[in-house]
Amino acid sequence: MSRALIGAILAALIAVLTGTAYFVTTSKLEGDIHKDVERRVAKAQELLIQNASLEMLRLLKHAEALAMDPELAQALGAGGTADEGGGDLGPDPLLAEQVFKKFRAGLSPDEAQPDIMAMTDEIGRLVALMSGSTPVTSPVPDSYLRAGKIKYPALEASIKNQIVTSEIWDYEGSGAMKVTVAPILDREVNATLGTVLVAYAITSPEAKKQQALLGAEVVYFYGDSIHASSFGS
Repeated sequence: MSRALIGAILAALIAVLTGTAYFVTTSKLEGDIHKDVERRVAKAQELLIQNASLEMLRLLKHAEALAMDPELAQALGAGGTADEGGGDLGPDPLLAEQVFKKFRAGLSPDEAQPDIMAMTDEIGRLVALMSGSTPVTSPVPDSYLRAGKIKYPALEASIKNQIVTSEIWDYEGSGAMKVTVAPILDREVNATLGTVLVAYAITSPEAKKQQALLGAEVVYFYGDSIHASSFGS
């Protein structure tokens, strides 16, 4: 066999072996990268759930403490002053708004201010509402009702079962919000007078805050749609 033919065969074999080695090395590298990405994503998801759980616990405690403010019970008529005819004066939204302002003022500088604060009566009718730091004059009483029934499960559960709870609402069509609901009780007779709601919008700045903590991009879905993300515009 001629040297030229042997050289050609060796060159072909080297090319095949080199190609095989490249394929194996590249496949292994891709596999390692894929596994590393999966690990990072799983860890980020775990941390996000932990962060969300801790945040929700904090919000639940805030709502529970707020609901125990005796002035909110008073704002719903408990221990209130009767009118001249001896009848109930009814709810006092202005007093509720004062309690809301006091709550906002008591938050530490590193705590987010609520986007929505509200008070309902014992059947879910809206009594007082604050959007950001601005009181809403004469809010629509049936805002949280549909055909006479409470449309938000957390609100219904808080009224019926006297529990502090939370869920994500598409708040009146304005977008996804983390909402905590706590019952306002007449503790002397163990009756539910109404509820207080504290809500925070889920926004891109919130997603970017989580991204900084997790080292991974964060996307919030609501239903089938992307609601907010840490990606740039």
